[in-house]
Amino acid sequence: MLAGPLSLFGRQLAWNYTDQVTTVGGAEVHQDSWVWGVPFEKQTVTLAYTHISPFDAEGRPGPEQWIEVFSLPPVAVLTDRVRAGYSETTTRTEGGDTVRATAWTSVAQPTEGLTVAGQLQDTNAGPGKFARTAQVRADYAVRPNLSLNWRFLESRQVGMGPAVQQYVGVEHRLDSGFPLQMRLGFTTYDAPGNAPEDTALAAHLAAGNESKTALTASYVEFDENSLGQLAEKTVAMALTHRLSERVGLRFEYQDQAGRPAPMRGVSVATAMLGGRMTLSHKSNPPDPRDAKVVRLADQWDAELARTLGRLDLALNYRYCQFNRPSDAVEQYVGVSLAGGQPDDGGQVKLTYLTGDFVPQPQGKPAPGSSLELSYSRRWSDNAEVTLMLRRDTAPFGMPTPEGNTEGRLEFKALW
Repeated sequence: MLAGPLSLFGRQLAWNYTDQVTTVGGAEVHQDSWVWGVPFEKQTVTLAYTHISPFDAEGRPGPEQWIEVFSLPPVAVLTDRVRAGYSETTTRTEGGDTVRATAWTSVAQPTEGLTVAGQLQDTNAGPGKFARTAQVRADYAVRPNLSLNWRFLESRQVGMGPAVQQYVGVEHRLDSGFPLQMRLGFTTYDAPGNAPEDTALAAHLAAGNESKTALTASYVEFDENSLGQLAEKTVAMALTHRLSERVGLRFEYQDQAGRPAPMRGVSVATAMLGGRMTLSHKSNPPDPRDAKVVRLADQWDAELARTLGRLDLALNYRYCQFNRPSDAVEQYVGVSLAGGQPDDGGQVKLTYLTGDFVPQPQGKPAPGSSLELSYSRRWSDNAEVTLMLRRDTAPFGMPTPEGNTEGRLEFKALW
């Protein structure tokens, strides 16, 4: 990576260039990108260009891709109480369609307690491939401890009528000797051929203080971020209690209509072995590889975090006993050791993860295990170097034990 400032027509611009090669199973992906930052109205306009060239294991080139991005963060329009922004992303694929996505955003604050935000997004991938989404959100603070929320979401596709989702919510907080917080939300769904319209409810209750005793309970029928309906209604409860400054307890419960068995959990955290240790047990927890799957098993976890001189140590161990005729058992470990600081002689980090502790890659199975060694060194704000070596084994259940080895060297300098 190369980066640096540039003065043009009296404006101080920022830029960086990145050239990256990723190798997986013999196949390579070459990616180079330019990013420019242009000051405008106390904000920064971003211009970016990325070129991606894939090659298979035998060196044959695949379809190239070009991505162009223009982004203007919300800036004041006539008054500081109204701001508007715009972004556009164009993706061209060799031998494929050109996809152009544009988004207009705005935020207004007519009064001190009222905030209204909106977004209009269009996606055009060619004839007959146009989609539009409009969103509006309003938040009104009636009093410091009482607020009202309203959301409107409309989506359209070619050849289909509009699908409309509306949300109304209220949140009330009581800051007394025993704090209490309540939130209720109600969503309606109006889609083509949907008569009468569907509805969904969400209710949350939080009581107590986490520094001593706290209880949370919820009943949810829809995703409160996307407003999409859940396949099954969910009930969840959690109770935390601190026995002392050193010891804390937590109890959990979760159930759904189609769940084969509810999830129950208990954990204790305490100062031990010179650090902080957490021991926990869960029955029938969600599968870390797929949150929609229930793991019919008894799962025990032990976690230890402590500092040894200038070394930070983290240990994780998981034991799973499945409720199957064979009483199958799976065990996973995670070890992380880091020492030093990037701007004080450099930092070295060694990580070994197996099974559940391996991060889940996007759109593909997680490796069975991962071993990574990295070194990073920074010289003030002018230069930085990072070296990473990683070895992944094949995912569980794969017919071949072949894994993947990756090495990466990154250097960034400003001048």
